[in-house]
Parts: sequence; C-alpha cells; structure tokens
Amino acid sequence: MPESWREAGFSVFQALQNLDSCQVAVRHFLELMRVKDRTDAPLIPCVPMQLAWLPSWPGEGDKVGISRMQFLRGRFSEPDGAVRPPWSLAGSGFTDACSRCDDCIKACPTRILVRGKGGFPEVDFKRGECTFCGDCARACATSALDPAAHQRGDTPWTLVASIGAACLALNKVVCRTCGEACEPRALSFRLAPGGVSRPHLDAAACNGCGACVAICPVAAVSVVRQALAPVTVAA
Repeated sequence: MPESWREAGFSVFQALQNLDSCQVAVRHFLELMRVKDRTDAPLIPCVPMQLAWLPSWPGEGDKVGISRMQFLRGRFSEPDGAVRPPWSLAGSGFTDACSRCDDCIKACPTRILVRGKGGFPEVDFKRGECTFCGDCARACATSALDPAAHQRGDTPWTLVASIGAACLALNKVVCRTCGEACEPRALSFRLAPGGVSRPHLDAAACNGCGACVAICPVAAVSVVRQALAPVTVAA
C-alpha cells in the first residue's frame, strides 16, 4: 500500500479522536490522495459524513475494494480466503456489521468458529463440521448473521468440498473416509481401471458442511467457494 494511504488513514484516525481537527485532517487526506476537494461536498465537523462521497479504495495487493467503514477502522483489505459463519452478510456488509463480540463463536456447538484476522469470526473445518443448527445466527446481536435467513431455510453459503491431488484414492490407495462422513451423499466412489475406486463430487448435493475435511487422513479435502470447485474429480 502506498505510504500516503497509511499517513492519510492516521490523519483521519486523529480526527476521530479530536473532532475539532476534523476539517484539517480530511483536507490533508485529500491532498495526499491527490483528489481535488469537491465543491459539492462541504467540509463539516463529522468525518464519516465528509467521507461519504469517497469511493471504495482498492485493497492491498488485489483488486478487491474496501468500504468506507473499513477505512475508518484501519482495515485496508479483506482477509484472503476467510470463510464466514453460515448466513453471514455478503462481503464488506459482514465486517461493517460485525462487532467482534465472539457471541457466535461461543454459541457454536461444534466449536468450528474461531477468531480470524482482525478478530472477525471464521470457520475452521479442521476442527469439525457445520451442522447448520443456526445457534450462531441467533446469537448475533448486530445482524451480521441473519437468523431470519436460517428460519426461511435459505442456503447458508456457497461452499462445496474440493478434493486435492494428495487424495489416497486418486493415488491408487483404497480409502473412502470422506464418502463415509458425507451425510448428503455428495461424495461417492466409482470404480476406475486398476481396481481402486476414485472419488466423485456432486456439487449440487454438497452443502459445504465440511464433515469430510478433518476426517481425511492426508488432509486432501478442503471446502471452497462453489465457483472454484470442480463438479467431478477427473478419472
């Protein structure tokens, strides 16, 4: 990230601590970003309102933008690959609403929710599976997780299992551990030449619960966003 961004963010942070210096800080920010002060956005003693017209700035090292609230909180990029709890608000809507209170983490009966980057809750499937009980959503006081979505039976997330090259069955070693743990039967095994059955993933049936992750003896199974996952494992 350009050093000017960090310096500008620090100026705005100082302004939040002392609203009397708000106008000076925002003007300094605009100068550092080489953005011409807009005549239709008069500077008033309130940083969030003064920044309301600003666009989302690009993230660090990628093309993902950040929200104004993330800027004010000093978060300049989204955690890469973070899996949020089920029924979470999308994108920056979650991080803007989440108070990092840990209530959802404490409510999770399978203990798969952990504090991730910035203190925000993430799912760690190495600890177990999601049962979609809805306890985390009901425990959320800020609506970063939507309990109504759980009650309506909305899809909790767009996650599916993905099997990597280290899979024993793909390396002609008999193993069906993941298939045996799969309640929706999204993982099955088909006989391949050589006498060892190979895994087949039905992405439409997979609910992304993660039961197949921790149980894999060689850690070949992961849970990814559906667009990144293969529908089947090539023979």
